[in-house]
Amino acid sequence: MEAERLVERISRYIDSGGHGSDDNLAMTAEDGLPASRVVIAFGHGRWDDVVAELAPIREPAPLRGSNAQRDVLQRTLLDAALHTKHHDLARSLVSERASPCDHQRLRRSPPDPPGPAHRLAQLTG
Repeated sequence: MEAERLVERISRYIDSGGHGSDDNLAMTAEDGLPASRVVIAFGHGRWDDVVAELAPIREPAPLRGSNAQRDVLQRTLLDAALHTKHHDLARSLVSERASPCDHQRLRRSPPDPPGPAHRLAQLTG
């Protein structure tokens, strides 16, 4: 129930026009809210809902966020596709993961910025 309430709060934040930057509002609306709905649907075993939420936001542009966040959502979509009759989607996702082209693209992605522990170590040297 707490997760559902959080999704409701996110939805209200989007509907109100947000309180932060336009970029934050757009990312929340386009990626954050669908991803939040996916977590709930996945937890309840609603595989078709997971596919319905995630498949459309995969293309034409990849999800925003860290490589790890995108990987979790891609694996979640793959798992949901395997639980349903979306076998073509599952094959496509497996093929993408195995593609050398995809691995090269990921290696060329800029690294995530160093986290707080790294910054603290630099400051206390």
